[in-house]
Amino acid sequence: MMRQLHYYFLITQLLIITKQSSSSTYKAITVLDKYGSSSEIKKARLASELYGATTVAAIATSSTTTRDEAVIVVSRERKTPGVIQTDGGGKVQMLASDEGQRLLYAAMIGSGLKSDLTFVSKLLRRHASMYWERYDSIPNCNRIALSASQVVQSFNGYDFESEVNDGLNIKTAFEYEYGQEYFSFGRPLAINLLIVDVGENGAGMKAVNPSGVVSEQLVACALGKESEKANNLLQQRWQPNLSVAEVEKICVGIIRDIALDENSKENKESDENEEILTCEILSSDGLITKKL
Repeated sequence: MMRQLHYYFLITQLLIITKQSSSSTYKAITVLDKYGSSSEIKKARLASELYGATTVAAIATSSTTTRDEAVIVVSRERKTPGVIQTDGGGKVQMLASDEGQRLLYAAMIGSGLKSDLTFVSKLLRRHASMYWERYDSIPNCNRIALSASQVVQSFNGYDFESEVNDGLNIKTAFEYEYGQEYFSFGRPLAINLLIVDVGENGAGMKAVNPSGVVSEQLVACALGKESEKANNLLQQRWQPNLSVAEVEKICVGIIRDIALDENSKENKESDENEEILTCEILSSDGLITKKL
């Protein structure tokens, strides 16, 4: 009897130790810390900045009609030795266009892991195509930002199908594109997005962060490296009723100021041959890209 009790005690202690060790080494990827935050989303947000070029986007609103409003995007990338980089590639990815309707163009600007950005842009293009087939118009930045949020939130297992909707959600686009019903990820997407549109009602801009939160309507925003500093400068310099040329000058000035600050910290002189500066203008005339 004593031997059985001894064995029982040993087994109980072994189970306790195993449970403690397993709980200390394994944590669900969606678990929250004591402050209610996800450490994985924090990592994704950090990666979206570290792996994203400094990008500044702003809306020019000086036109006499809202149809003439435009979105100006200026980005800066450093040339990497030994890596082939295309000059003037740009950050604006067109999602949909329809010159016969009130909304002319919708596009995405992103920073973060290139594979994640490619995946999301492909899904959003498919969703915009299905939207056009149903409603004979392309979705605006509000609808596309909501779809982008659904993609990002799928990491948390969020069931957006339980919400009231028209049945045209991003999961439908995923099933159409990949032929699979299962829609979930093993990690959060390391991306920050800006969804923009231009049309007869003017230009629109919304941001989507790695946690899937959609911002209110914006007039200017920065992404990528040193985005916090760039956003502070945008708040100081951007004003309403500025022309396209004036907004472009502001965005380029912010990019160059950040570059000078980085070079001063690294104790090196600025070399324009080591950098790629690209300016993109999305308006009712389409997308114009030029290298600065």
